[in-house]
Amino acid sequence: MLRRPRSRSQAHSLTVTQLAWSRSGRLLASCSRDRSFSVFVRGGRVERPGDRARDQQPPQQQQQQQQHAFQLAHRAKAAHARIIWGVAWSHDDALLATGARDNLVKLWRVAHDPASGEKDSVSVSPRPALTLPAFAAAVTAVAWAPRPWRRDGGYLLAVGLESGELQLWTVLGPAGGGGEGEGAQQWSAALAWRSGAVASCAAQVASLAWQERQEAGEAAAGLMRLAAGAHDHSVRVLVVR
Repeated sequence: MLRRPRSRSQAHSLTVTQLAWSRSGRLLASCSRDRSFSVFVRGGRVERPGDRARDQQPPQQQQQQQQHAFQLAHRAKAAHARIIWGVAWSHDDALLATGARDNLVKLWRVAHDPASGEKDSVSVSPRPALTLPAFAAAVTAVAWAPRPWRRDGGYLLAVGLESGELQLWTVLGPAGGGGEGEGAQQWSAALAWRSGAVASCAAQVASLAWQERQEAGEAAAGLMRLAAGAHDHSVRVLVVR
């Protein structure tokens, strides 16, 4: 049972609107009304004022606490012009998506580089990869599909809007795959589907969630499920082929 917080980090000046774990479980992303997003790394040493008792603990106990602690690895200030409502990791932790009230979705390439000096540490530096064309309404939710959208790679991103509309975007990296290339010109995105009057929500989309695991037959057929929750009190489950 949790008796006290394992880690506490201050990275934002206004309300934190969304949190997202990476698939590896080592990275945690947050976004905020202050128009910034942050990335935390698990395994770092986090100093707290007045926490001198920890330094007097046995080394093994200190190591266990550090394994659960999170340290701020990166903060992107003014990443958007207005409130960031959504943040999401891609299935391979290579891309971070942010969606905001400025009607934009931005994709950030996340480089994982060994940090000098500390064992098992990483340096996380999200860099701009691509900005999708401006939407007709504020972006209130984003979610990456839990696996590549085709056999040779690529990503599938779900976007929910303040108008209640849902959209699916395919994203390709350098050479048509996921890729690690630099520069926005090496990434491309295309609108794959948008909800019509029947599939759209009657009010703002509040959250999106992909089904993480499919049955063997569904996976072979390329089927995935996407759930959308909205301010109209509804939950919609879409089957994506």
